[in-house]
Amino acid sequence: MARRSRRIPPQMLASLLGGANATGERLDGRIEERLDFMSNLRGESPEASRDLDRSLLLEVSRVREALEAAKATQAEMRELLEKLTAPPWHVATFLASVTTAFGQRFEVLHRDARRLVAVHQDVELSELRCGDEVYLNEGLNMVMGKSLVLSPGETAVFDRHLADGRLVIRSRDEEIVVLAAAVLGDETLEQGNLVRWSRTSMMAYERVESAKGEGLFLEGKPAETFNDIGGLDQEIEKLKRAILLRHDHPDKARKYDLSRAGSVLLVGPPGTGKTLIAKGLASWLGDLSPSGRSRFMNIKPGSLHSVWYSQSEQNYREVFRIAREAGEQDPDVPVVLFFDEVDAVSSTRGASMTRVDDRVLMAFAAELDGLESRGNVMVVGATNRPDSVDPAIMRPGRLADRIINVPRPDRRASGEIFGKHLRPDMPYRMNGNGHDNESARQEIFESALSRIFSPNGAGDLASVSFADGSRRSVRPGDLISGALIASIALGARERACAREVDTGEGGISLEDVLVASEEVFAETARVLTRANCSNYLQDMPQDLAVTRVDLTPRRVHRQHRYLSDQ
Repeated sequence: MARRSRRIPPQMLASLLGGANATGERLDGRIEERLDFMSNLRGESPEASRDLDRSLLLEVSRVREALEAAKATQAEMRELLEKLTAPPWHVATFLASVTTAFGQRFEVLHRDARRLVAVHQDVELSELRCGDEVYLNEGLNMVMGKSLVLSPGETAVFDRHLADGRLVIRSRDEEIVVLAAAVLGDETLEQGNLVRWSRTSMMAYERVESAKGEGLFLEGKPAETFNDIGGLDQEIEKLKRAILLRHDHPDKARKYDLSRAGSVLLVGPPGTGKTLIAKGLASWLGDLSPSGRSRFMNIKPGSLHSVWYSQSEQNYREVFRIAREAGEQDPDVPVVLFFDEVDAVSSTRGASMTRVDDRVLMAFAAELDGLESRGNVMVVGATNRPDSVDPAIMRPGRLADRIINVPRPDRRASGEIFGKHLRPDMPYRMNGNGHDNESARQEIFESALSRIFSPNGAGDLASVSFADGSRRSVRPGDLISGALIASIALGARERACAREVDTGEGGISLEDVLVASEEVFAETARVLTRANCSNYLQDMPQDLAVTRVDLTPRRVHRQHRYLSDQ
């Protein structure tokens, strides 16, 4: 009789492979009974035998997968444990290969101690050079590898080579003898080059590119030209003549042994246009050069001073180095190095109790001295206190190849400056005799200048008292400058613009100029003190001390022209 087909329930298969039977009884310990039961199942039907074999194969597959996962996890845990318990390596500096009685060893510097160590067989010996950073094992007795990390350090200035190959560098005004890393043997070091070095190893490792100082230069040629400057035609012509004679007629200049003017000192009260002349000079030199370009460095001496000893002197040397390198890089592009308020660095020696300023002055003088060619670099200095500048600086060959006095503008010059800031293309309101825009503009100029320069004009701004009881009045003409005129013109334009916005009445009027003038001169007079009078007033007595400065109460002005007694 044929066997009856029978399928095995999943619960029964699970119990046979190590689970529980239908009653929940565990079968793990009843192996023989389970084998007999499985044999009987195989005899009942082919389907039961196939189900049993499939379940066995699936179970074996799951066990193998679990075993492989456990092995992978075990390997990861073993690797992690090795990393967590591995001893650290130490960074050292490779110095040289040494032959000893015990074979070849390698000298390294670890912290402050030199060691002779072995090298691991996997390390390529030909790649190790003096100065390379290497890794030592836990016992500090074997080089395990070469470091590829870029190392930091201090910078110093290279001075010279010694006969044995060591270097002499300067750091903070100290001369230090150091070893040279192998990479420096591939460099041609020149005096003044920067090198990276370490105080721990006392070794110089590499040459460091010096700063280009692009932040010290104006972008492109200055926009200001000599045409933008009013009232200083004679001073500008004097400056041009000193340069053009050698530029346009070099043969004649050599015939008479006329050297190039390498420096200019601009002397004059505050606000008279010294900085404008320097920028105009840079622009004009750019027009003369074949490149059509020039570079302008506006240096504030105070910004170069440092509280760190000897750093101020280094800052001045660095500025001149940047200027020289810029000139050497582009010989056809003139460089104007402008020192504003140059008296801040060149005060008479001995005036400083700490003597630090004297050191800065000497460093500044050494750069100006001409011992080192400045190439196409022109140095321009400006000061309103020439009496405080050290005589060693104010001589030809240093800062005074040419001295240009920039005076306060007189009536004619003031009119020219007004014309630069109140241009003909601006709108003007008719005032009195004005019949058109230009005549109104000229009427405003004449009235404003009369108020400033006529004896019966704006009156006194202040009164200065001296130790002997004498007094001196301060009038607008004593304080006038190009900067003040520019401020007056700006104030007048702002008043006219605001009035047109509010009322629709446009045009600059005499009232706008006079009100702006009153405000500007009142503010300027308030700046006068006993200590600074000599900076603003040119005819102050040298042997009398100022005891007080009294401001004169201002009267309400009227719109009319003040007559001159001249």
